[in-house]
Amino acid sequence: MNRRKLWLAVLVTAAALRLLTLSLYPLHDTTEARYAEIARLMVASGDWVTPQITVGVPFWAKPPLSMWFTAASFELFGLSEFAARFPGWVLILLAAALVVRLGKVASTTDAAVASAAVFLTTVLGFMSAGMVMTDAALTLSTTLSLASFWMAADFPASRSRYLFFVGLGLGLLAKGPLALVLVGLPVVTWALWHRGIVWLCRA
Repeated sequence: MNRRKLWLAVLVTAAALRLLTLSLYPLHDTTEARYAEIARLMVASGDWVTPQITVGVPFWAKPPLSMWFTAASFELFGLSEFAARFPGWVLILLAAALVVRLGKVASTTDAAVASAAVFLTTVLGFMSAGMVMTDAALTLSTTLSLASFWMAADFPASRSRYLFFVGLGLGLLAKGPLALVLVGLPVVTWALWHRGIVWLCRA
């Protein structure tokens, strides 16, 4: 078995294992229970604009993107642990797909698959793929922004720069201003180090 097949087997096994475990245990902490209940109330009330922590009590601590995904999953699959956690699994797999895409452009297919396998099997990556949290949506959005920035910097004629802002917008909807920090810090640091302040201002 060559290295690519080995890393691909690791990637597929990790994804399948996480999918199979989504319904094996109940919502096990206050975070999962809180976000699942907010999503349930969205479905029950029909109000997807104002998240509610309990009937009539708005929840403003976090933006609603992750709760929208969970509510949509409840609409599709009904109320269950699997439905509550399924969006996180999908979002992390999409982030892994972005890692593969970027890896193929920046290096080789072998390196791309290996990078995605490492990403998915990290503690945070594996956990986020099966928990009702905001982390999966934030991970996908920041990965989209940073991968798009890299593509746009290396291939200025591409349209990747537009996806940078799509990812940033989704990040703000997922976790608020934290997305600006997680994306802005590496982007500004890289730009100042490699291109200089003039390029950064023009960009």
